[in-house]
Amino acid sequence: DPDPDPNPNPDPDPNPDPIGEGYEVLIGEDRYSLALDETNLDDTFIQYDATVTVSAGDIVSYYLDGEELHGNNDVIGCAGKSNNLSPDSIGYHHVVKNDAVDATIYVKLYEDGGYDVWLTGYVAPIVDGTTYEVTGNPDWIGNDGVVIFAYIWGGDVTGYGEWVEAELDGTTISFTTEYTFDCFLLVRCISGTTTPDWSMSRDEAGRIYNKTADISVVDGELSYSTEWGGYSPN
Repeated sequence: DPDPDPNPNPDPDPNPDPIGEGYEVLIGEDRYSLALDETNLDDTFIQYDATVTVSAGDIVSYYLDGEELHGNNDVIGCAGKSNNLSPDSIGYHHVVKNDAVDATIYVKLYEDGGYDVWLTGYVAPIVDGTTYEVTGNPDWIGNDGVVIFAYIWGGDVTGYGEWVEAELDGTTISFTTEYTFDCFLLVRCISGTTTPDWSMSRDEAGRIYNKTADISVVDGELSYSTEWGGYSPN
């Protein structure tokens, strides 16, 4: 009789689908290849992206030609701008903030050596947050179907800051967030914007037309006023 299998229940291959070539991401236990996006090309950047489904708390790590890219890599790292990804405690990976279905994760590489890492199209969770309002805005604030966002930073907001979509009722703008923060400002964006882009100079989604001055949050104060000015992309 043949010898019995000494290990009839071997451990599964820890990496049954190895990392290949090109830009790839691991999100939780799922692997995605990032393809060149020829619809997002211009003279200053190239973009690689993929459509993904993620859950809040998933760890995201990045690879190029099979080599993991860390936060201090010259090509890409967690210091890049991000709206729905936060650096983890060691700065090598990102952590997904919100559940997302049919979202786009991308790496955008700029000619000058800069980069963005982004997850868009997320489904924001319903939260019992705090609502802040800014009153006495100009009558023209809602013209041309623009959308308004608040940019918040400081407090328990990670990274540089967070975008929060705002609502306009007459000349009062309000937004709700679960974060505590130290400062905020408002921006007025072209119709169709889901994430404002400080660098967008074309009349496309992301374009910021106007912004307010910085507003410092006062404990216990939920209503503010401010002044608006123009904005030139940086």
